[in-house]
Amino acid sequence: MAYVKQNWTDRPSKTTPINAARLNHMEEGIYEASQGSSDLFNANGIGFGRKDGTTAGDKSTAEGFNTTASDSYTHAEGYQSVASGISSHAEGYNTEASGYYTHAEGYGTKATEQGAHAEGNSTEASGSDGSHAEGYKTKASGSNSHAEGRETVASGFYSHSEGYQSKAQNYSAHAEGQKTTASAYYSHAEGEETVASGYDSHAEGRGTIANGECQHAQGKYNVEDTTNTYAHIVGNGTSAERKNIHTLDWNGNAVFAGDVTNGDGVSLNQLKSQIESSGIDLYTSTGINVGRKSGTSSGIRSSAIGIENEASGDYSYAEGTNTKAKGYASHAEGIETIANGRGQHAGGRYNVEDTQGQYLFIIGNGTSGTERKNAMTLDLSGNGTFDGNVICKHQDGSQISMVGMKSQMDGQYNSLSGGLTQISQALSALTERVAALEGNTETTS
Repeated sequence: MAYVKQNWTDRPSKTTPINAARLNHMEEGIYEASQGSSDLFNANGIGFGRKDGTTAGDKSTAEGFNTTASDSYTHAEGYQSVASGISSHAEGYNTEASGYYTHAEGYGTKATEQGAHAEGNSTEASGSDGSHAEGYKTKASGSNSHAEGRETVASGFYSHSEGYQSKAQNYSAHAEGQKTTASAYYSHAEGEETVASGYDSHAEGRGTIANGECQHAQGKYNVEDTTNTYAHIVGNGTSAERKNIHTLDWNGNAVFAGDVTNGDGVSLNQLKSQIESSGIDLYTSTGINVGRKSGTSSGIRSSAIGIENEASGDYSYAEGTNTKAKGYASHAEGIETIANGRGQHAGGRYNVEDTQGQYLFIIGNGTSGTERKNAMTLDLSGNGTFDGNVICKHQDGSQISMVGMKSQMDGQYNSLSGGLTQISQALSALTERVAALEGNTETTS
């Protein structure tokens, strides 16, 4: 019976006399109050709304409606919340904190492993060592994982998922955005419906797949690289037809589906159009042609670059203007130079053609195709010939030239020659004197 409060009046009124009925009424009120306080406070803790028949944990607190705090130092509050792990805390509506030191709050949330925290609506933190689930129907099942947003899953150790239905499924994986998946170690998927399935890979954009190790895929709906050929992929496909517009392989080779333009606004397609309109065959099966003279033969894998050059030797290279690399693996550069010998290099201008293959290196200093001349040659034995002087400079700044050395040697020779002449003349005079003396001796006798 609920206690009904009574009003008292002072004398001389006799409407509220002190009698047995009134005193018994007070006793009943005191008794009811004592019964209620025994339910609220007991030896184990505080229970104000604790569910009937449930265990009261030591030093636990249960408040609200039909709440359960059944282990030591637990706290349950709200509506039918349950705190059953040591030092756990459940609050809100139908929440459950069943692991040690866990915290569940909100609506229908569950924190089931040690140190886990679940908040929001129907979230579940089941990973050990501090997993965290927040938002709506998110699940953090990996150790130290974090899931947030709506219906996201963080199942890998130390993983993180956020957004809508994103999944981080492996060690330290990170998935964010909408329906993204990071399934490999240390992978990262972001955007919409992207997949990072290679170790250390990164997929971003829409519908991209980074399948290779350390691979980066961006754009939309790229072609999946199943052989880890590429470091970087840019897609421009659709969900029905995947396509790549740019790839960069591990050797640094880039492929573009469109054009490439430099800082001056010049594009590869423009250059290609100009070359094609000029009639120049830039690349052939034999080599590179950017200035090869029309009608000349092309050596195997030879290159002709410049104006009207000829590279007819196999593996030869001709550059400059009107040069000819005719020998095997020869190199001609400059103006109208000719490299005829095997492995020969001719530079400068208008050199004398080596038809015997005597030289490895020739520098020409002629004036025209009919007035050819060599300034320097180096033969197969390492002998160098210079048309002019050769000057050697020392570290102390002094220098010596072959012309100077020759001049000094000529002077010394002339001095020696003069001395020898004088000696010869003296010897002749001495001979004559001896002969004269011998003649005088014979006459006397």
